[in-house]
Amino acid sequence: MQGTPTAFPLVPPRGPSRSGLLAVIGLSCVWLVLNFLLLLLAPLQSVDGGVFRTLIAVAPVAVMWLFYLAGTTTPKAMTALMVIILIVSELSLRNRALNDTTADPQNLVKLIFWGAGMLVALLNWRHLRQALREPVFVAMTLYAVWAILTSIYSPIFTYSFASGFAFLSVLFFAGVIRQVVAPRTLLKASIGALTPLLVIALLMYVLVPDRAMALMEAGNIKRLAAPLGTPNSLGRVAAIVFLLCFVGWRLGWLKLTSPFLWVSVGSAVGCMVLSQSRTAILAASLALAAVLLVRRPFRFLIVASALLAGGLLFSISETDPRDIAKAVSRTGSVSEVTSLTGRTQIWAFAWQEIKKAPVLGYGNASTKYYMPLKFRTFWGWTSTHVHNMWLQIWFTTGLVGVVLLFGVFLTQFLYWRKSRDLLSFVFLIFAFTIGLSEAAFINGVPSVLTAIWFFWLAGPKNTAVATANAGSLTPTRAPWQLARQ
Repeated sequence: MQGTPTAFPLVPPRGPSRSGLLAVIGLSCVWLVLNFLLLLLAPLQSVDGGVFRTLIAVAPVAVMWLFYLAGTTTPKAMTALMVIILIVSELSLRNRALNDTTADPQNLVKLIFWGAGMLVALLNWRHLRQALREPVFVAMTLYAVWAILTSIYSPIFTYSFASGFAFLSVLFFAGVIRQVVAPRTLLKASIGALTPLLVIALLMYVLVPDRAMALMEAGNIKRLAAPLGTPNSLGRVAAIVFLLCFVGWRLGWLKLTSPFLWVSVGSAVGCMVLSQSRTAILAASLALAAVLLVRRPFRFLIVASALLAGGLLFSISETDPRDIAKAVSRTGSVSEVTSLTGRTQIWAFAWQEIKKAPVLGYGNASTKYYMPLKFRTFWGWTSTHVHNMWLQIWFTTGLVGVVLLFGVFLTQFLYWRKSRDLLSFVFLIFAFTIGLSEAAFINGVPSVLTAIWFFWLAGPKNTAVATANAGSLTPTRAPWQLARQ
C-alpha cells in the first residue's frame, strides 16, 4: 500500500554551487586583506582595540559563510548560527551608561548575527511559511511587527527599530530551524553553547573575582555577573541550562552517566547560587513542578497537602514574618523584600506614565530612554525596563501590545494542550514566571531567553523532523527507564 504523503514534506538540502563557493572565498580573502592593510596603516594602541579589531575582521567573514551555508538549508550551518546567537546575545565585554543607545562595535557584531537570522529565514522561505501555519508563531509575529511599528514614535527611533528588527529576526530564524533541525540536536547544541559561559563565570569567580562580581544594592552586595551583563542575566542562563538538562534526561536524550550532563548541571547550579537570582530559581522551580505535577493527580495532592500543612504550622507558630523576610533578603533589610528590591516603586512610576498613553504606549523599548531620565529608587539606582513584562509592554507598545502578547501565551498554551510538547510547556511556564519581575527578554534586544523561548514555541510541521519529537508529558516509560536508552 502506498503511504500517505505528508502535508509538508521535508525539503532536501541543496548542494552549494561552485560559483557561489568561489564568490564567498574571494570576498573573504579581499576583506581579510583589507583589514591587514588597515592594521599596517593604523597600528593597535591597546589590547581592547585588538579585540574589537579582530571581531570586526572575523565577524563579517563568519557571517558570510553562515549565510552561504544556511541558505542552502544545511542543518549544521543553521545549528552553528544558533549557537553563535545564543553565545553573543547577552555576552558583555564592555561597560557603558544605561541610557546609551549608540551602535558600538559590540552591538554591531550582535546585530550582524541577529540579522543573519532574518536573511537565513528569507532564503528558506518555504520553511518559514510552514512555521507561520502554527497559531502561536503567527501570534508572536504579530506582536513583533507591532513592536517595530511603534518605534516610529519612540524618542530613540534607531535603537527601538533595531531592537525590534533583531527580535523579529531571531523569531523567524527560530521558526525555520525548527523545521530543519531535530529537537534532540537543538537541545544538545543549546546546552553546548551556554555551558561554556557558565564555566567561564565560575573560573572568573575563582581567578579574578573583582572582575567577575557586580556591586548591587547601592554597592552593599556582590553578585556573580561576568561574562554576561548582569547577575540576573547569568541566573536566567543558568536556569535555562538546568531546565534543558532536566528535560533532556527525562526524554532520554541525555544519560545520567554523561560527563557533559553533570558539568552543565553543576555549572548551572553554581551560577544560580552565586548570582543570587531569586527570580530565575523560582521560575525554574515552578517549571519543574509543573512538569512533575501536571496530569499527576496523586503527586499534586501530596504537594498540595504538604503546602497546606506547612501553612497551618506557620500560622500557629510564633515565627515573626519579618525574620523570614530578613533571611530571604540579600541585605538583611525587610524593605528589600516588601518592595521586591525596589520593583514596587518602578511599577508605581510605570503605571503613572502608562495612564498618559494607554493605547499606543511610548514606542518599542523606549523605557531605555525614559526611565534613566525620570526615575530613581530610594536606593539611588535606576533601570532600563519596568521589571514586569505586562507593564513593560503596556508602557512601550500600549494596550494593543498587551492584547497581542496575551494572545501569544494563550495560543502557546493551546498548542501544548494539543501536542503535549514538553519543551514548549517548560519554557512557557519559565518565560511567564520570569516576566513577572523581568521584561528585557520580551521588549528590547533579544536575550538568551528570547531565543530559547522562540526555539520551543511550537514543534516542526515537517514529519521527517518531527519524528524526533519534543516528547510528551506522559511518557510511556518512567524517567529512569528513559535514561537508560
